[in-house]
Amino acid sequence: MKSILVLVFTSIFLLSGYAFGPGRILKPTDDTVLTALRKRKAVIDRYIFKHQNNIIVLAKITGKKKLVVVKNGNWPNQTEYSYNIIKDTLGHIIMIAQMPYSESGDWYIEYRHYFDDNGKTFAFSRLGNIFADVKGGLAMEILLKYYDDNFKTINQTYRLTDKDEKNNKNK
Repeated sequence: MKSILVLVFTSIFLLSGYAFGPGRILKPTDDTVLTALRKRKAVIDRYIFKHQNNIIVLAKITGKKKLVVVKNGNWPNQTEYSYNIIKDTLGHIIMIAQMPYSESGDWYIEYRHYFDDNGKTFAFSRLGNIFADVKGGLAMEILLKYYDDNFKTINQTYRLTDKDEKNNKNK
């Protein structure tokens, strides 16, 4: 019964915009807030998947200050970082991903910032993988943080796994 009430209140928050509206203060001890933030992130992730053609791709080139727009997968030489930006239907930025470029190709890391309607970061994720001495030769690291309106961490999870996403005991 309690979980049904939490689901109902979370749905009301999401539908009314209360949990994310301007001037609203999220209480870091409130599990409903964390549930709402997780749902909001999931909604953004689904939106990104459905609107991959709308992702703005930029590249940071060695020795240059200005970012370069990447079109049709035509990457410039000496790319240091790539940035993916996705906007919602109203034109608000809802996610920015930063990925350093690995010349050797033996590692990958991605930093994602998720933004609320006020442009504040409400979630951050870091996904990385490297070749390592684990099953399959690939270690994956996943860090996920959720923040309240004051940018205080209200939840954090960390996992280190092998390529099959089984937890690595050698943390």
